[in-house]
Amino acid sequence: MSRVQQLATNITELLNSEQTTEEGSPAIRQLLEHKLKMCGQAECEQKELLAGIADACLSPHVTTANARVTLMELVELLEKEGCELAAETKQATFQYILGKIQQRLSEFEDVIFNARIALSKVYQSEGEWTKAAAELQSLPFDQAQRSYDPEFRFEQYVTTMRLYLEADDPTMAMAALQRATPLLTLVKNKQHILMFQLSQARIFDSEHKYIEAANLYQTVAQSEELDANEKARFVGLAINCAVLSAAGPQRSQMLARLYRDKLASDLMTFTVLESMHLRRLIKPKDLEHFEEGLAQHQKAVLGDGKTTILSRAVREHNMFVLSSLYSNI
Repeated sequence: MSRVQQLATNITELLNSEQTTEEGSPAIRQLLEHKLKMCGQAECEQKELLAGIADACLSPHVTTANARVTLMELVELLEKEGCELAAETKQATFQYILGKIQQRLSEFEDVIFNARIALSKVYQSEGEWTKAAAELQSLPFDQAQRSYDPEFRFEQYVTTMRLYLEADDPTMAMAALQRATPLLTLVKNKQHILMFQLSQARIFDSEHKYIEAANLYQTVAQSEELDANEKARFVGLAINCAVLSAAGPQRSQMLARLYRDKLASDLMTFTVLESMHLRRLIKPKDLEHFEEGLAQHQKAVLGDGKTTILSRAVREHNMFVLSSLYSNI
């Protein structure tokens, strides 16, 4: 009898001899833990064993119901906090399982969802943001047989947004935002809503939609879920975006609100904000100080090859101040 056949026989015998519950199968869990413990420390041996377990589950000797239970136990064992297997081993195993069952959604829906989420977490631990986001984006909500809770779906979409933003891909983040937005009114979790707003602000910021970004950063800064330091940081981000936004009534209103927030939040004084709000000329040395706090994409050079977004905003402001001064003479 081959190793895979022996594993399949063990799985079948164990599951036939116990009553499984919503918590899974304790006997299968113990079997998997024992097999991993007895396996050598070499990654190749561990990968071979884990692939063998997956093959055993999907062999003709194991029913689909028993295969689901065992694969779920395997996925949960690998993503458990105390699991000492290398990230590469976990990654290879999740990929192997998904490769075997991803075309069998109706039979292994729960396993597919859990394995993709677990694989995404492995990629996140390795800083592979695009791959982590792609796994969550691939969750087959639209083809699934069961109806998933809006909170759960919203959480996955928002996490996808965040991961694509970490990968500097606002276009893909926007696609995830568009999937999350219709669920927003159904969500009660304040932390998830806050993360959605912050991710949306970062998308607008990256697309140079600065007044929209400033509004959202200010909204985030007002959340009761944040401590004083976090609130101050987001007020600062809102100030940066407001200063960079196009001149007009919207910017004036936003600057006024942020000036009040800033005075109340014990932030270090931003001279550029004060000068814009109080309609004073902005000096070059103040401009240099302010520019140091900008993100790289906010320092983008415009089509003329020399003017930055900040220098244009300041020039427009200074011209307005000067014209106001001359008109009053």
